[in-house]
Amino acid sequence: MDIKIGDESGCLEIIGDCIEVENDLQETINQWAAEEWCQFDEWYSYEEVEFKEQYNLSKLESKIYDDRGSMPKSFVAKYRKKCDDHEMLWNMKNDERFLWHESKPNTRYLAVKGCRDKKLYKVKCNLCNRVFFMDSGSFQCVRWYSCVGAKCLASTVNEKEIDYSKSLYNWNIGENELEEMNNQLAKVEELSTSLTYYSAGTLGNTLKIAYISDIHLHHHLKCYNNDAKKMVRDIGRKLYQSKRAANIIIFNGDISSGPDLVIMFFNQFIREYDYEKFQVFKKKLNQLKEKKEKNIDIVSKYAKCKDNIDKYIEKRKDELKAVFDFTIFEKYKEKYHSNSRHETAYEYFRKTKSFKKCEVSEHTEVQIQDIVRLLDIQMGYVNKIGYFENAKREEQYEIEIFETRYSKFVEELLLTDYIHMDLEDISEDIYVILGNHEYIGFPDVQTSVSFYKEVLLKLGIKVLHNEYNETSKYLLYGGTGFAKYDKVWNADKVVCCTGFTREDEIAETTSFENGYIEALRYAKRNGLCFLCASHYPISECLGSFDKEAIYFTGHNHRNEYVKIQDKVLYADNQVGYYNNNVVPLSA
Repeated sequence: MDIKIGDESGCLEIIGDCIEVENDLQETINQWAAEEWCQFDEWYSYEEVEFKEQYNLSKLESKIYDDRGSMPKSFVAKYRKKCDDHEMLWNMKNDERFLWHESKPNTRYLAVKGCRDKKLYKVKCNLCNRVFFMDSGSFQCVRWYSCVGAKCLASTVNEKEIDYSKSLYNWNIGENELEEMNNQLAKVEELSTSLTYYSAGTLGNTLKIAYISDIHLHHHLKCYNNDAKKMVRDIGRKLYQSKRAANIIIFNGDISSGPDLVIMFFNQFIREYDYEKFQVFKKKLNQLKEKKEKNIDIVSKYAKCKDNIDKYIEKRKDELKAVFDFTIFEKYKEKYHSNSRHETAYEYFRKTKSFKKCEVSEHTEVQIQDIVRLLDIQMGYVNKIGYFENAKREEQYEIEIFETRYSKFVEELLLTDYIHMDLEDISEDIYVILGNHEYIGFPDVQTSVSFYKEVLLKLGIKVLHNEYNETSKYLLYGGTGFAKYDKVWNADKVVCCTGFTREDEIAETTSFENGYIEALRYAKRNGLCFLCASHYPISECLGSFDKEAIYFTGHNHRNEYVKIQDKVLYADNQVGYYNNNVVPLSA
């Protein structure tokens, strides 16, 4: 059944036709085709066909390919039509704009077919405002309650009260895991052009940000029979596993009251990196030991098979020598079809004058075809021998690298020989913003900030307090913020460091504001994506939003997510004490 703009399926709505999608996808398809073309010697086919045969290249295209030239534009259409389903699916999986149903019914190959046939539609989720490309079958086959499951639902404001004392430790729902902000810098419909000078939003130039706030570990100790180590180990591990492929991780305050649980938690979180690396070491060690102990030489096995078929082919050729000279065909193939299969070359050869002059009988031609088929089998053994010889060399090199790193032979290595991770091995940028609960027990704000900076820096974690960190892709400004603009829930009622007064709070917020203004100007001047993380809500520490900024906040335990032209706010991953609608006196 045809679908049209305005049609709905659950949370999804068609907002663009196939022509519009084609315009959006043109650059992406060109990029996929160019990546396929430029593999050259590394290109591989499951069916063991050659690249030029797979894509039916013309003579001109074949010459360009043999010369390792730039991809001709004519190849793009051939790639789209002829590339392997798995190859196209892999590319689509790595581009979050494509959507299909993963479970029953699984529609992934309907999506692939839609991409091949230029029959994808632009679809918008009316819950989380994400925009996707979909085929009509995937759109119609199931009622879409949420486009990307928990990540879709987690991006909406949930007015229903949630009892976190029961749900927090199951970790099966998106609200309680580190949320991902995927492709925030990509061009999206609802953002107009306010962020476009930060990034073009290409596949290689996106940010993935995982964030969480207000965990309040001390409030959940009762769920672990007051066993702090057990709690920290469990929560730290589950949060680590939920970070997925984030570039940036932000802990936005109120991990716990007082430093002991805070430091214990971050030690555990960083330990998870080392544990994952240890698991990789363990798996690799077992694999290499197994490879080294293998007694079967696969290369010898195929070499023996090739030797047998070589002898058999020569025998069959000798039997035909009186009626057909096989060297005529072999010279023809080498000259005109050197990269083709023997059977393919023979089909062309049968049409030549040279073959017709031979005037072979039907019986002889059947014998010739048998030998041609055997020659392709022989070539298959040659390719396999080459493949496994190369694999064996790579395997030996891999073993030597491993043995050099650990200064022992693989068979002598034990799990206790594992070399622990360096902090430089952590690829993500990890940031901590202090919440008002982190200040409890300290005489003043600066003493607390200095303490956490010194301790967490040893773990590779940056504490930001009225300052920013700059990279080539973004600038993140962070700080507690405090509540200068809140006339009720401020230092007069909210817990903080010892003797913290309303006057102290106003001074702290003013410092935060001044640093924010300076950082935003710098980001604009240098064309950097500007991120701002504050523990306190923006209305309390800045008073207003800037459309050039992307904000992350917490503190009030009221989950909120807003993404419109003039305001981008992520405050929807606050864990809280019991539910996300309560603002206790000591928040």
